Amino acid sequence: YCIQIDPHQMKQSSSTEAAYPTENLSNFASWYRHLSQEKPNIINEYLTKFLRDIIDGFDYFSLSSKLSETARVLKAIIKDDAGQMNEFDFDELSDGQRAITGLYTLLALIRETQVTLCIDEPDNFIMLAEIEPWLADIQQYAEDHGSQILLISHHPEIINFYVPRDAVRFFRQNGGPVRVAPFKIREDETLSPAEIIARGWEDDE
Repeated sequence: YCIQIDPHQMKQSSSTEAAYPTENLSNFASWYRHLSQEKPNIINEYLTKFLRDIIDGFDYFSLSSKLSETARVLKAIIKDDAGQMNEFDFDELSDGQRAITGLYTLLALIRETQVTLCIDEPDNFIMLAEIEPWLADIQQYAEDHGSQILLISHHPEIINFYVPRDAVRFFRQNGGPVRVAPFKIREDETLSPAEIIARGWEDDE
């Protein structure tokens, strides 16, 4: 899976099931529809529980037959402060709520299936406090269940979170081919990894 989530492109309608997500999750409703039929434990045992902890009042997603006999609309069922259940079309959720739904669907998938996931800028549209638990969980799930994660980010806090353990750097020497090496931190270094990168000093290691 190669993913760069764009909540603006995540469609709420589905005319058929999709076994795999598109790069920007534009077919999220169709992918969710497939998972709910073929791998319901991913939805019921993990995703729904994750989102109940993250989105205020969230209860579950439903696929309504609003459009036609075969087409479906993805809806979020959310409880208000008075305890009343309300339906919201997926398009009515905020950019952050849609993005984090996509992230936690990927997390639930990794919890059940061995995959290789390349994800670009997962922190887009989401506050750092919201994504920190996801960062910790996806690393743990990947280690526990044999998945591989390639995560690309420019966010200083995410760089500092991962660099001491798993980061690599890509570089060229004299216009030659791109090379890859571990990102090493000296024991006496006082700057954070993000500060080293911002100053362009990673080549001085």
